[in-house]
Amino acid sequence: MKDSFIMLASLSERRYKELVLEFEEKLDRDLSESERDFIEYLVERQISEHML
Repeated sequence: MKDSFIMLASLSERRYKELVLEFEEKLDRDLSESERDFIEYLVERQISEHML
């Protein structure tokens, strides 16, 4: 079970970084802290929905 949590954490971190990079490239600017927080929230929500 510990390995499952580590894998999920790794996947969420990777997905978060991918989304931040994608948005920054499309917007041609760095994201604000609140924008990064929102992306983190969305990634966590998406992963928690898949766990149910």
